[in-house]
Amino acid sequence: MAGADECDFGKLTSGFGSIYEISRVGFKPFSCCRLIQSSVQACRDVFTMARVDAAAGEHIKLVVTAPPIVCEPPFSTARPKNMWAAQFSAPHAIAMAVLGVEPGPDWFADDSLRHDIAGSLQDIIEFMPHSAHDLSREPHAASACLHLHDGRVLEKHVPFAEGEATNPIRVGSRNKVPAAHELGSWR
Repeated sequence: MAGADECDFGKLTSGFGSIYEISRVGFKPFSCCRLIQSSVQACRDVFTMARVDAAAGEHIKLVVTAPPIVCEPPFSTARPKNMWAAQFSAPHAIAMAVLGVEPGPDWFADDSLRHDIAGSLQDIIEFMPHSAHDLSREPHAASACLHLHDGRVLEKHVPFAEGEATNPIRVGSRNKVPAAHELGSWR
């Protein structure tokens, strides 16, 4: 940080013109904390794989395996009461993504925070922490396991969230966030 007492201004100009740090920057496709991006992506993808409308209640439970910090409050808190809590709530972010709500301000609108369908979806999410061994290989990875009423069980593992420097978002690819009409309408 340039304003800090220990700023190394030499690092700011080292490699100037040949090293471009912008290529190491990540972008968040979802409107939530970086720590829960993989969890949100895994859940969105598993609902897409299942080809079910998340608002229709065809699911029994959704088990998310994530870094231990995501499995504890405030990250594991369902039905957040305000925008501040919602941006760190994995259940809220997952519900918004699988219900097809476009990432952005709508995730934090009062009707999104209080919506019965979004709340019911958050209530069926169970969090399980990754083992220490898994964390050493993929520290931010997440998996989603969706159990459906028809007996199907679908799983998706995301080692690196889209938007990480190691997994950049590809504009126009299948990696884009689905539009609401692709996952069903929740309103």
